Order: sequence, then C-alpha cells, then structure tokens
Amino acid sequence: MEYLILSPFPTAVPPSPDSDDASEDDRGLQVVNEFADSLSEMQLASIEEWEVFCQEYFEEDGEFYLVLIGNDVKTFDFPTRILPRFFMTLAESGLQTPDLILFEPVGYQIDDELLVECNDISLHSGNRSWGGNLTASISEESRIQRLELELDCTELNFPDSALTVLEHMEPMFLMLQAVSAHGMTPAGALWDDNQTVLKGDARSCGGRVAGGLKLPGRPFDQRKIDPLRHLFDRPSYPDLSVVKHGSHRQFIMTTPSLPSLENYVAIDCEMVGCRSSQALARIGMVDHSGGLVLDSYVYVNPQNVVDYRTKSSGIRPSDLEGAPTFEQIVPKIKSLLEGKIVVGHALFNDLKAIQHRHPYEDFRDTALYYPLRRLVGVNREGEYPSLKSLAAKVLGREIHNGFGHDPAEDARATMAIFMSVREEYEISLSKEDVVSGIPA
Repeated sequence: MEYLILSPFPTAVPPSPDSDDASEDDRGLQVVNEFADSLSEMQLASIEEWEVFCQEYFEEDGEFYLVLIGNDVKTFDFPTRILPRFFMTLAESGLQTPDLILFEPVGYQIDDELLVECNDISLHSGNRSWGGNLTASISEESRIQRLELELDCTELNFPDSALTVLEHMEPMFLMLQAVSAHGMTPAGALWDDNQTVLKGDARSCGGRVAGGLKLPGRPFDQRKIDPLRHLFDRPSYPDLSVVKHGSHRQFIMTTPSLPSLENYVAIDCEMVGCRSSQALARIGMVDHSGGLVLDSYVYVNPQNVVDYRTKSSGIRPSDLEGAPTFEQIVPKIKSLLEGKIVVGHALFNDLKAIQHRHPYEDFRDTALYYPLRRLVGVNREGEYPSLKSLAAKVLGREIHNGFGHDPAEDARATMAIFMSVREEYEISLSKEDVVSGIPA
C-alpha cells in the first residue's frame, strides 16, 4: 500500500554546485550535520544538558514533525522547546537516545527559506533501526526552525513505549500553554492546599483554573493525563488526577507532601577484616543538615582482626582501645534509627554491618537511585557509583583525598547528595515508580 504524505515544506530542485547560493546551502548542511552528530553524543544526558542542546540547535519557536508509515500512518507534531522532556521521558521508558545518520543530504534555498533535505536517513535506537527521510528549515541564526522526520515502519514497528510518549506530547503541551498563558509556572499554579482544580465538561478540557485560567477547548483523554509529570518544572512534578461530579469532572494537580526534614538521618560504617568475615569498627551518623548525630569507634578484639584496612578505613589498632563494644553501641544506634528515613550509599552494607532490619519504604540509597547512577554513567545492575564520583559530580566536592575515610564526613556527603534530589526521589516513591535498582 502506498501513502501520500503532505509535507509542510515547499519542494524545489536542488541548486547546481556553482550556484550563487552554494555557501548558504553549505551553512544549512553544516547545521543539520552537526545536529545529527551531536544527537548521538547525548546518551545519558540530564534534563539540563538536553535543554542546552535544544537551545543550541533549535529556534525558541521551532517545530518538530514526525511521520511513521507502517500498516497505518501516524503523525505527531509539537514545539521543539518540549523536546528535552520528550528525550528524558524516552530515556526513563528504557529507550536509548537515537542515533541519526544522514546519507548525502542536500541544501538549497526557496525565496528566503534555507532548506535541507535528505532522502536516505537511518535512525538507530539500540539494536533497532528505521529508514526514512528528513527535511529541515534553517533560520538566519543557523538554528533549526522546523524539522520533519518521516520513518518507514513497515518491517519494524516503532516501540510501543515510544509511541506512548509521543501520544502524551500534545496534552503535555496543552497544559503547558494553559499555565504559561496565565503567567504562571506549573508548580506556581498550585492553589488551595497544593491543589489546582481544572473544571471542564466530560467532553473537553475547556474549563477554568482557579483565578480564571482558560484551558484550550480540546478533547482530553484521561489516559493521557497521569504520565504528564515530565511537563512540570523540576523538581516539583505535580500529579494529575480526575474527580467526577455528575456530568462534570475536575482535573486536580497536586504536589505530594514531603517527609519532614527532621525524619532523615544518614549513616556510614567503616569495617575491619576478621578471620572469616568483617566487623564494625566505626560508625558516623548525621542529620538532614549534616549535623553530627553519632561518631563512635567500636571495639573489636585485636586477636580476631587480620586487616585493619587502615589505608581506606583510617582505623589503627589504638583507635579501638577503650571503645564501646558492638553489643554496647548497637542499641544506641538502633534507637537513633527508629522511626527515621535512613539515607546511605550502598545502605544495605551499612545495615548489614549493624545487624539492623529497617522498613524498606524508609530506605534512601544514593548508590541505587537511577537518576544519580545515570549521572555518572553507571547502568548495569550490581554495579554501583562511588561516593567520590557522585560528590564530585553533584556537589563539586572532592572527598577521600586524605588518609582513610571519615564515616561522619561520608555520611554528610551522602546526605547532601540525597538532598539535591530529595523532591524528585520522594515524589517518585509516592507514585510507586521504580526509582532504584536492587543490591547484587
């Protein structure tokens, strides 16, 4: 079956090589080629990096068109300024950022419009690839004004998870338009105990928000509402739900309440090697602000120690003389942890060291939290980022440069890293999202 695709771009015969417009054509080709090359380097990019990428290559009012040709034709279009949300949502859906390969693209001008066409492209994502064509309109500032991709999906369907993300783009943009039109950020639109109520009839979302905000009168599928958190300003991703009132319904946008800061405590343990295992030799605990809660050595019978691990632990035999025994210190540790949300780096090791079973819902582990792992390029289960690498990336702080580790300082670094992502972490947990890996 053949399909006729009506492109928003005018068509023209490419210019000859000696055309007076050849230099302009080269400018367009350079923009599109650099865009394609840079796209392949955006694996594991953060939302901030995607925003910089899109600002560099797209005009602020740019447009993106995607046409998928398979058993039927699917078309999608949305402004390029929400592409960062699009790419981040793809990544969080488990899809790799695509590689775009162009074969013999051609640049030419029609009137004052600079265009680039490529009738042979290849789009790769993981071990999947699609052929197709590309057309781009280039602005005078050498950025992409409009980009159209047409992909052949007759032999390989586009992933369902990617289609789901694409289908959410339009309602996401409608919500963004509605809130922005009223001069508010999405998070700033919250009203009445952290709720904004959007009232409309059962057929459209053409209602009003508190304060008179008018929504576009467009059909609004409730199934497209729940995953919209990537629309909203980080780190406040409000949730959206619907409450029916007779023939009307309310769209309710809420920001889940966060645990009190006083509920958090971070711990870190240092161990020494014994004959058949290892033993707790020092523990540090801090509160949410980094204030010291506990810093104590723990006595270990020197006859049982085979390695003090002094280079990494900083512990010498003399440090443990006169220290409380494990049996003496553990009740105090457990009393300090009772009812708390415990933050740690590879926390499962620390809890094992103190022989403590803590409610799993009160774990916050910076070594397992997916966004932090991706930030330093750690993707495989069973592999953990070092605290040193996270501290450098997130806090801009160098740790572990001196002699041995100080568990109180490590607990402070861990708490500071957690606090940098606390809102996203807690809100994701409230939605029962899978936010972290599991210990190997």
